[in-house]
Amino acid sequence: MTAARPPRLRVYWYSQTGQLTDAVDAFVAPLVEAGWEIRWSQVRPRTAFPFPWSLRRFVGLVPDAVHPESTVEVEVVGDDEPVDLVLFAFQVWYLAPSIPMRSVLAGPQRFAGQRVIGLTACRNMWYSAALAVSRRVTARGARYLGTVAAIDDAPPLATFFTTMRWLLTGRRDPFWFFPRAGVGPAQLARVRAVGEKLAATARPGDADFDDRVVQALAATDAAAVDPALATADLLASRVFRAWVAVARAVRPGLPRNLVLAAFAAWLVPTAALGLPAVAVARKAARRRFDAAVHRALAPAVAEVRR
Repeated sequence: MTAARPPRLRVYWYSQTGQLTDAVDAFVAPLVEAGWEIRWSQVRPRTAFPFPWSLRRFVGLVPDAVHPESTVEVEVVGDDEPVDLVLFAFQVWYLAPSIPMRSVLAGPQRFAGQRVIGLTACRNMWYSAALAVSRRVTARGARYLGTVAAIDDAPPLATFFTTMRWLLTGRRDPFWFFPRAGVGPAQLARVRAVGEKLAATARPGDADFDDRVVQALAATDAAAVDPALATADLLASRVFRAWVAVARAVRPGLPRNLVLAAFAAWLVPTAALGLPAVAVARKAARRRFDAAVHRALAPAVAEVRR
């Protein structure tokens, strides 16, 4: 009698800094230990994006990063063998899925009939991007089961400056009174715990496999929701799209550069003042506020479906 094959996970990922790769490795390690077979599908843009970024390139990316239909030509390195579960690992660029990963979803059909988990490692605002991934994956005929989110858990205002320094200089070490940039060991340990729970409870041959995956994500708080941060993210995403509509409406060159410079000047004080303002508003009606946030995030976050 032929032995049953091991469970299979396919990983799609693109990481500029290596931070997302670290999170993927943390999630996958316990699955490998439990006997899962991992199929790696690395996403490579035909024209590489820079890292570190120049300020001009970083701000100039806004129209394409935010516009939902902007894509680039990518190569997906890996086979097309059938799998039991897909891990779609994405960076967040300007509150949207990174252009290379968005391009995978817009490319040849790979996801129809698949079960998909999203994984991201970012500063702290992953909510709009996860919803966008959920919508796109579902539109491709897949079942989006939930999100795993690893964040930089330093104070939000501090992470704004440390993340910008990292992106523009390549340096993430502590400086002055600011902490090290990026996702730390505690967050990676939390991501590993999600993988451990999944390995322990979800078996692809079971009729309730989908439910078990969702339960594993929910039980480990795989994507912990901060209602104030989530609201700031969802509101800012709408404003970003308005800025991009203006930028795309004017001529490339000086007119568009002026719009993007105004956007950059708007972004800094908004990052400093927007979240405190949302937090104050939440205090007025916490229960209704949080319930509305959870309803909005339900397509992407297993925990809020309980």
